[in-house]
Amino acid sequence: MKTTFHEIKRAGRAGLILVPLLAVAVIFTLYFFKPGGGQSYTETVIGAKDKAKITVQQVNLQSISRSLATFGMMNAGRMPASTDDLSSKCGIQRDAFADASPTSEGLVYIPGQSQRSPANNILLYPSTPDSKGLYAVLYLGGKIESLSEQQLTEAVEKTNQSMQK
Repeated sequence: MKTTFHEIKRAGRAGLILVPLLAVAVIFTLYFFKPGGGQSYTETVIGAKDKAKITVQQVNLQSISRSLATFGMMNAGRMPASTDDLSSKCGIQRDAFADASPTSEGLVYIPGQSQRSPANNILLYPSTPDSKGLYAVLYLGGKIESLSEQQLTEAVEKTNQSMQK
């Protein structure tokens, strides 16, 4: 079996293609799997997972906001009277945020409001914070915002005060 000049030339071209690909693979490996345990890669994966959970939580809040707005329109502006009504009349599960935090017990609902209440009143928030220590809050006006524990405490107090007027 003789090897022709053209076969050697083709093999050389294949080698020219493989060498840069191999170099990219080595650089990629060194970048993500640094000496010392590959912390960069692990942190990247954990960060992506946390961001996905937060996104799911906010999508859930948007869906809940639409359900509550529809409920309010069909009930003369009233919001559900209790957490049980959230589930039975709006189809909102109490443990809607269980995936957002392993220790989550679900949603905290502030009943006794109507669509005529101030739009900056808090309506719903998760019982535990996300991985960054923030609470994704649904305001009565439909706005969704992430608050620290102190900001949440202040906003809940403000909501309770506006309901006493």
